[in-house]
Amino acid sequence: MGLLFFGPIMTFLAMVTNLPSMITDISRISTGILLLVISLSCSLTEVTSENQTNTVANGKALLQRLLNNYGASSLRPVRNTSTPVNVKLRFLPNQLINFNERHQMVTIGSAMAQYWRDELMTWDPTVEGVDKLAVDIEELWAPDLLIIENVDREFIRYEDFPVWIHPDGNVTWYTPMITTTTCRVRVRYFPFDTQICNITFGSSGHSIEELDLTFKNDSESETFIFLVNGVWELVGVVKSREEMHYLCCKYPFPLITYTIYFRRLSTFYVNTIIVPCVLLSFMNLLVFWLPPDAGEKISLGMTNLLALILFQQLVAENMPPLGDEFPLLGTFFARMIAVGCVAVTGTVIILRIFFKGSEKPPPKIVRRLLKKKLVKQTLNRYTTSNSRRHRVHSRIAMDRQRKSIKLHYEMGPEAGDPEPPADEAASLKDPADQSCDAARDRPRDVVPQTIMQELAKSEERALETEKRGAIEQEWKDLAIVLDFALFMLLLSLTVGSLVVLFATYGMHQQETYLAT
Repeated sequence: MGLLFFGPIMTFLAMVTNLPSMITDISRISTGILLLVISLSCSLTEVTSENQTNTVANGKALLQRLLNNYGASSLRPVRNTSTPVNVKLRFLPNQLINFNERHQMVTIGSAMAQYWRDELMTWDPTVEGVDKLAVDIEELWAPDLLIIENVDREFIRYEDFPVWIHPDGNVTWYTPMITTTTCRVRVRYFPFDTQICNITFGSSGHSIEELDLTFKNDSESETFIFLVNGVWELVGVVKSREEMHYLCCKYPFPLITYTIYFRRLSTFYVNTIIVPCVLLSFMNLLVFWLPPDAGEKISLGMTNLLALILFQQLVAENMPPLGDEFPLLGTFFARMIAVGCVAVTGTVIILRIFFKGSEKPPPKIVRRLLKKKLVKQTLNRYTTSNSRRHRVHSRIAMDRQRKSIKLHYEMGPEAGDPEPPADEAASLKDPADQSCDAARDRPRDVVPQTIMQELAKSEERALETEKRGAIEQEWKDLAIVLDFALFMLLLSLTVGSLVVLFATYGMHQQETYLAT
């Protein structure tokens, strides 16, 4: 057993004895490996830089050779002149810069890409060692596309961006654009409107037999990154293609139309225009809530009318002067201004009737109307008429005075009544009593007849005054009835206009939601 363990023990002791030399050998080996790795990396870097230098040089030489054999850049890049150039277009709007509604112009920032095949710019990438080339657009043929709705004379596109050419001749040209085009503004449903603007691309000199224009239809063409500007939001973009025939040419011209839908964010306009307009509309009705003798009816009506006109001008300043379409909000403003004018005019007439009236009684039809139960209830809410009661009380008082005078002259003064002194009695008597004293000195059969005549005249004057008061009160009642009737009429018109306005807006919002 001892011999079995002796061999491994001796081997271990020998390894421990040679440990310093083994460590030295390992350090030398690691240093050599590190130097080898560094030399290999330097060699690879030199090879890569040399390859890049060779690639750039090959690209320049290749490009120079291709351009030398290219010919005029105005000629279409095809081998067979009867073959059309197929151009694919991609247009992605990304920002609404300005929407001038009054002049019906819209400025849009967008990213545009054009794809076509240049048969004169092809090479073998395995031989040339070049995968693609960046070429100045002025050196090559490019589609002569223009925008039909363009109104900016200096705009075509950013031409300082190069085109990218692949070995098979496929050309890609990315160009950012800022387009200013006409846009037919539809203001009927302002401020809940959706504007539709068309941007149409077409060739200026090539028909479909020379240039076939289509749109790129892939996932990238449907990706829109639109910056919201706080007033408008992008609802969608619809692409379409059509062929336009002209009398000058045998073949049609292809057109690509991008229809852009913008929806207005209406919160600002609701808070600053619609809500104040609705409140002012109901304030027009407060003119008739005041009684006719308040004295501030016309001032309130004129103030509301001027405020409505001011808001109507604010809306009109932002709208284009269209003759075939008028905004619903403008129609509502016009109606409310008409209501305000009717309110002021009606108030003037009512006040004239209430304070002046006429010496003649109202027509029989009006008097019959005033006797209706509903009219009487309305009048009782505003005022109470005591003309008839006053007339009855006056007649009873006159009858009592007539009977007392007759008894006084038939029976004479009572013996127990003390008589005041002559000077005091004279000072206390009024002219009517003095006339009665003068009549008492006349013969006894003449005195009652004279007094009765005076009483009759006094009664006639009282009745005439009562009659005029009754006529005046009838005219005042008529003014109050007209005031209430005009209030109900304008209230119904205001509420009806508001219901029609918001119902129309709601239907338009639903149709727009279903369409988009």
